[in-house]
Amino acid sequence: TIKAVLLNTSEKKYIQNILVNVSSNNPHLTLLNDSSSFYFDKIEKSECVTLELRYRADFEINDGKHDIQIDMKYDNPNAQSLSSSGKIEIAVRQPLKIQMNIIKEYFSILKISASFL
Repeated sequence: TIKAVLLNTSEKKYIQNILVNVSSNNPHLTLLNDSSSFYFDKIEKSECVTLELRYRADFEINDGKHDIQIDMKYDNPNAQSLSSSGKIEIAVRQPLKIQMNIIKEYFSILKISASFL
């Protein structure tokens, strides 16, 4: 679970009609939430809301850092449309991956070797 905190940095104005879209260009990261879009009616000045994102990393994903894109459209109190975007960098570490190679040799029944990736 990733907790993304969206902060209204204005000390004078609230924002309203907030639509947040999350995405990743990595095919091995799957969003488990019901939707990739989230709506918030209002965020008061200098306040924040927390977005809980649940992702699953496929076995094929490489260890390391991966980006999740956050795009936000919202209105100011005068109903002027604005937008903002950013990235969350997450670190993925997979459990030990094991590959088994079965090699048949002449004059013996079976040789099994294991290599760790």
